[in-house]
Amino acid sequence: MIELRKGALGSPLPGSPSLAPVAAALMSDAENDARVVKAAAAADAHDAVAGARAAGERQVESARAEGEASGARARSDLLAAARREALGLVLAAKRRAYEALREATVAELDRRRGSPEAKALLNRLATDARTVLGGDAEVLYDPDHLGVVVSANRRKVVITAPMLVDRELDSSEGGLERLWA
Repeated sequence: MIELRKGALGSPLPGSPSLAPVAAALMSDAENDARVVKAAAAADAHDAVAGARAAGERQVESARAEGEASGARARSDLLAAARREALGLVLAAKRRAYEALREATVAELDRRRGSPEAKALLNRLATDARTVLGGDAEVLYDPDHLGVVVSANRRKVVITAPMLVDRELDSSEGGLERLWA
C-alpha cells in the first residue's frame, strides 16, 4: 500500500502518486449516476403530468356529463310544467265554453218561458214525474224556473229547465267532446 504524506496545506507531497485518475473515475461515476437520476426524475415528472392531464380530462368529461344530465332533467321538468300549464289552459277554456253554452241555453229557455213550447215541456215533465211517482201525484208548476215539483207519498221530484240543460250537457256522450276536436 502506498502511504500518502501530506504537506502543510493538505496536498500530496511531491513525488507521491497522483489521485487524479481516481478522482476522475469517481467524478465520471457521479455524473453517470446524476444522469440516471435526472432521467428517472424526468420520466417520473412526465408520467405525473400525463396522469394529471388524464385525470383532468376525466373530471372535465364527468362534469360535462353531469351538466348534460342536469340540463336534460331541467328540460324535462320545464316541458312537464309547460304541458301542465297548457292542459290547465285548455281545461279552463273548455269550462268557459261549457258554461257559456249552458248559460245561453238556459237564457233561451227562459226567453221562451211563456211560449206554447214551454207549456208543452212543463206538461211533459209533469207526465214523466207522475209516471215515476204514480198517477195520483200532486203537480205544482214553477213557471219562474220553467219546471215542475211533483210529490206523492212523501216523495218529491223537482225538474227545472236548468236541470234538464245540465243533464243533457252531462249526458251528451262525447257530443261536447266533438266541440273540442
